[in-house]
Formats: sequence, structure tokens, C-alpha cells
Amino acid sequence: MVIATALAAGAELIVTDDSDLLVLHPFQGIQIQKAAQALNHIKSTIDR
Repeated sequence: MVIATALAAGAELIVTDDSDLLVLHPFQGIQIQKAAQALNHIKSTIDR
């Protein structure tokens, strides 16, 4: 359900600690990351 919702919403990033979701990273262009990784990803896009 999380993946379907993210796809429908056009999400670029899913933040989760769920190992079943994390193993899918990346999924159809959606980054799936833990919170610390996501913060680094977001920071790197802002610093551009």
C-alpha cells in the first residue's frame, strides 16, 4: 500500500525503517531510505 500510494502521488522519496520496504530501494525511481539517509539526501538537493 505504501508503494502504491507513493507512485500515485508522484513521490520521490519514502522515509521508513521497514526492512521490507528498504530492500526495494530504489523502486521505479522512488528513493526508499531510513531517516538519516533521507535527511542527507534532502540536504544534498538543497545545497545544489
